[in-house]
Amino acid sequence: MIRRRLSTVINAYNSEQYIADALNSVINQTYPADEIIIVDDGSTDGTGECVSKFLSKSVRYIYQSNQGPSAARNRGIQETTGEYITFLDSDDLWLDDKNQVQLDFLSNHSDVYLVSGIAWWWDIATGKRWLDPYRMRKFNEIRRDILVENVVGNPSMVMLKRVVLDKIGFFNPQMRWGEDWDLWIRIIPKFNVVILPNPVIVYRSHPTSLSQTDILENINRSWTISSRAIMASQPFWCRSIARTRAWSHYALQRAMYALEKESPRKTQLVYAASAFFAYPFDKWRKKLRVLLQAIIGDSVYRTSKTKMKSRMKR
Repeated sequence: MIRRRLSTVINAYNSEQYIADALNSVINQTYPADEIIIVDDGSTDGTGECVSKFLSKSVRYIYQSNQGPSAARNRGIQETTGEYITFLDSDDLWLDDKNQVQLDFLSNHSDVYLVSGIAWWWDIATGKRWLDPYRMRKFNEIRRDILVENVVGNPSMVMLKRVVLDKIGFFNPQMRWGEDWDLWIRIIPKFNVVILPNPVIVYRSHPTSLSQTDILENINRSWTISSRAIMASQPFWCRSIARTRAWSHYALQRAMYALEKESPRKTQLVYAASAFFAYPFDKWRKKLRVLLQAIIGDSVYRTSKTKMKSRMKR
């Protein structure tokens, strides 16, 4: 079998606590990358010193002033030469067979240009771990659903062919959140994308990660990204239902945030009811559960759920 040249881009920012484990997860792949480019986006901690222990002919380190994850990944892409490209955020981990599984699939399916998978989530603060649910989606379903939410996942989960970026362009350097979703939205109308049922990464959730800071602002940004994509989509007669689905998804996120932050009951109810009644066909169990929590109160709901589980075990 002809070996396909594979490049990996790792973006890092103040990652001394995580970068060594991330790098080891790349180096220890069953199908190792031919080159690993680490772009340090202006770290002020010991990230560079940690990386220095890994430098070799295939591992290169680049330091730049802080410009955001998009600019860091874009710089890394420009430095690579591989036919296939992968990404890793420095606080994520790859499972050992990620490259092998995804490369085998792309090599055997010439009509597919980007492949993703599912993630193990690890809340470092609580130690809790869980696996993303998986739902098989056909090409057309992915093209439809990407307008509502980022079903492809974060860059750490993806492998794609270089030709895609040559034709579509890179990450938007003006965006510091949702830049990956924005890129997938641009790619999917022109290239076939597949989401495999294989777990490929461990997503390490911690208080300083971009997804955990400014959560409400990120939820609002998601509505902006989705709305813009829907208004630019074709055919135009499908935009109304897509926008309704997107609003329902946005309202669900706002309701969950309101419950977590113990916002006023009215706020919880408004968003939970909007999520369920606007479009109950997506994630209906989750929307119904959140609505029930908003109606009876989160503490009452959790107490009742615990009692019910206890009775079922008897």
